[in-house]
Amino acid sequence: MKNFDEAEFRRALPFDVVPTGISGVFDVPPPPPGFDPRTATAEELRSAGMRWRRSVANRNPIARALWERVTTRSDAPVSETVAPYRPSSYPMLPARRRRRLPDENEFSWAGAVVPTGNWTAVSGLWVVPTLSQGSQPATTINYPNGEFFTGWWLSTWLGLDGYAPNNSNDILQVGIAQQIDENNNAYAWAWYEWWLENPTKSSPDYVNAQTITGLNVSPGDTILAMVSYVGSTAGQVMLLNVSQWAADNYSFGAGNHFNKVLAPPPTADFNGTSAEWIAEDPGGGEPTYTLAGFTPIDFTGALACNCASDLSSMDWANPSSGVPVEIESAGTPPATLTATTVGEGTVTVTYVG
Repeated sequence: MKNFDEAEFRRALPFDVVPTGISGVFDVPPPPPGFDPRTATAEELRSAGMRWRRSVANRNPIARALWERVTTRSDAPVSETVAPYRPSSYPMLPARRRRRLPDENEFSWAGAVVPTGNWTAVSGLWVVPTLSQGSQPATTINYPNGEFFTGWWLSTWLGLDGYAPNNSNDILQVGIAQQIDENNNAYAWAWYEWWLENPTKSSPDYVNAQTITGLNVSPGDTILAMVSYVGSTAGQVMLLNVSQWAADNYSFGAGNHFNKVLAPPPTADFNGTSAEWIAEDPGGGEPTYTLAGFTPIDFTGALACNCASDLSSMDWANPSSGVPVEIESAGTPPATLTATTVGEGTVTVTYVG
């Protein structure tokens, strides 16, 4: 990424970060052993890059329920190990287009979009679904290294921006990608992206989806995700595999916790005009993928926040004030493949084929 002043960028952040091998992407170091968000001070939470603390959560019933759901621990830690559940080649998702207007024949999102506001964070909790072969014919995707995959796909994620009617040119997003092949071999892996419309050669690598290696993901795992803007300086994407965290006796580590800070692509609008909780057929552009069948996806703790950096003021929204969207198949006439319902802090997406 050209003309990026790393030192200036890091000085502007309210917590320490560590450079990664990708220019513009920084690690937020995991909390020390024994770190407990239930008892941590505001400074300890801030240093860990966790800017939503209990006092913030207590200002909204959905946020409070999410906080309690994640931080309440079982008396007996889970003993079984959750194994990685992803293909060895870590296939990358292609660059994806934003949600299009209805007359543009682009219906690759199901879920809910809060289409108005000025949002600085979005949160949600969901269980990684189990896939089945979809009702539409499988698609073969050829990779640059000569490998290929024939089957069906699904991607679940949270994001800020990207709603086409707002003329947004970017999406900051993090989530889980899945695929199932013709022999019912299924895979899942985590990813993040700061999608940008019309990127240039000098745009950062993460304007295309970046696979998160080392984070264990399996169907049935409970995932907590948060996407936020750090003032006017950066974006932050966080995933916690709550199931793996419990299996690790509530110790944060690479296998259960991912927390990255991204420098915004130079031309990104970066203005938080929408927030999303989405199940996606990731073939919104070329190549065209085929949607997998999936067990119902229930986003809970689904909340968007416009939180001042000093927490002096907060505005909240949740999917009940949003716009439900559905995935449609290609062809004429198109078939609606999903059914979405929304509630206070919840989004349920059901595959109807």
